[in-house]
Amino acid sequence: MKNNIAGIYLNKNYDKKICCIESPHKPDTLILKLDGTLSSNFFGIGTYKMNYGIFETEIELHYESENGKAGYYTYFVNRLFESPKIIMNSDTNHYFEKTE
Repeated sequence: MKNNIAGIYLNKNYDKKICCIESPHKPDTLILKLDGTLSSNFFGIGTYKMNYGIFETEIELHYESENGKAGYYTYFVNRLFESPKIIMNSDTNHYFEKTE
């Protein structure tokens, strides 16, 4: 499963009304590596952890921000005929979409 999740993700639909400061509201690229590390302009360098459930796959992003250690908990969507996505805000359709 981790092979399916590791890759390069582009920030999509980020230009909606800002609802939370924990997610980027500008162009960003999130890179998830097989070794469990991540990097992006917004999140910086950090790690990620997957929690596989029956109906949903959760993802925890742990990173170091200018304000100290932080975390973001959300879920991963991999629907048929769609690119995999990491959902940032389902109400505004804000997500990171896998490109590679």
